[in-house]
Parts: sequence; structure tokens; C-alpha cells
Amino acid sequence: MKTSEKDEKFSTTFNSSTILIDGVYTSMEGPISYNRFKLNEEENELYWITKFEGMANSKYNSEKISNDFICHINLYHSDVEHFARMGLNERISRQQSDILMLTKGGLSITFPNGFGYPLYSNEKILVGTQALNLNKENEIFNVDYKFKLHYLKNKDKQLQPLYMRYVVLALPYKGEDEQTKPSINGDEKMFVRCAGPNNRMENDRGEKMTTFWKIPTGKHSFVSNVTKILSLKKEETIHFINVHVHPYATSLELRDSTANSTVFKSIITSSKEKKVLKISLNFHRLKELNYIQHINIIWFKKLIILLIKR
Repeated sequence: MKTSEKDEKFSTTFNSSTILIDGVYTSMEGPISYNRFKLNEEENELYWITKFEGMANSKYNSEKISNDFICHINLYHSDVEHFARMGLNERISRQQSDILMLTKGGLSITFPNGFGYPLYSNEKILVGTQALNLNKENEIFNVDYKFKLHYLKNKDKQLQPLYMRYVVLALPYKGEDEQTKPSINGDEKMFVRCAGPNNRMENDRGEKMTTFWKIPTGKHSFVSNVTKILSLKKEETIHFINVHVHPYATSLELRDSTANSTVFKSIITSSKEKKVLKISLNFHRLKELNYIQHINIIWFKKLIILLIKR
């Protein structure tokens, strides 16, 4: 781990442990590496995260394809330690411990000027990285990941604190032999195939739901109500949105169904030669949210939203 300073702006660079790639690993199925660290054990000061970057290293660096071996990179804190030290005990076990997530197509996140995520210098941080390999079918090689966290210290600067909400697309499913083709206009009941035994749940109506799913070949549009997950009780302002999607996704949209309008839309394109993503985040569509009665999200795995209380 190495820390540097320039113009009162700090950055810490650190590396993951090495992961062995010995075959094809599709989305959410690759080996995982976890690394714990503290930004500065010698201090007990409030830092403000302003930027997070990630990249992969492998024998394919010269071909500039090493980042293809990233499924996602998650930055976490301990919700018990973090919220207790911030005096926010009511959020313990009620708010996600995720701070940020990076995925292929979006491996650098910078918050707007004047905003940051508060974190103590000697607070425990966890970075989890999952590998992906969709294109090197008969190769065995190592990959590791390099991360860079940018932050400001709180001596002379007071930033506006961001907090995170994320929503995951949960879809109804039946047994392996009961799959029904989803309707693109939403007129028919849509079912998907559950792809993970640990990602199953029931909704308020007792229906079986999954957040880890497979879809049949073809063009489909999936819609999920995320009003309850967002749990917006009063007016909030969105300052940053990041997405976590997988190959073959084409767009992600956050809609205010009450106003019949788009709040946010991201366009996703996949390489014709490889199963690689390029994500376009349309921030110009962000707007202030009033109390929302119904929100839909289309075509996504995870949407991370950072807001500030007003």
C-alpha cells in the first residue's frame, strides 16, 4: 500500500491477492479475492473519499485486455463500526455496507465537486474483487487487481456527505422446467430461470423471486418495482449513479412512473469481437426527486445511487 499527496489531495494505491484463471468464468461465477486495509492507522481523522479507480494486471497487459477479467470490484466498510463512529446507530444493519462498486465499462468513479463519502482514517475497509473470463477458453493464467482511492482530509475542508442506496432487479421465477417467455410490453407474467440458490426470496405476495437469473436467447425487457428498496420518504437529490450490468444488456433505465418520465438512462454496448461492455452514463437526465410512489428499472443487475439529505 502506498500513499501520496498533491495539492492537499491524497491517494492510496493498493493491490489485491493473485487469482488463478483456469477456465471460462461467466458473470458472478469467477473466483473472488478479499483484502482488508486501513488508510492510516496512525491517525484518527475524518477523510472524504472523492474518487475510486480499479484495473487488472495479467500477461495480456500488452494486448490491453486485462480489464476484461474484471466482473466487479466492491469497496465496503463495516456497517457496525462505521455507523457507530459516525453516531448513526439507527443505520446499523439497515443500510448497505457497500460504498462503491466498479465494473467493466466503469472502472473509475469521481464524485461531483464539493461532495464525498466520509470515512475515518483508521477505519477497517474491505475490497472484494471477482474475476471474469469470457474469451480465453483454453488458457491458464494469473490476474491481480490494482486499486486507487482518492480522498481529502477534514482539517480545512467541509464536504457534503453522500450516502448510498442500491437497487437490484428481482424477478419472479419458477422451477427449471417451468420457464415462461417474458413479454417485452409487460402484458404477460414474466418468469426467469434462477441461477443462484443463495439469491432467492419471497415478495410481499409470497411469490418466489431471484436477483441472480438467466434469460433465454432473444430480445427481452424486464421491469421491477424498486420503490420499497429505495424507501424515499421525502425529497432527495441524486448526485451520482453507477451501474453494474453484464454482457448482452443494452440499456438500464430508472423511471418515475408517477410522472411517466425518465430519471436516468444508461446505454450499454458489447464488443462484436468479444463479450465486453462499454457503458454510457447519461447524467444529464438526473433530476431532483420528489416523493416517489412508483419507480421501474429496466435491464440491469445493480444500480448504485448516491444521494444527499436536504
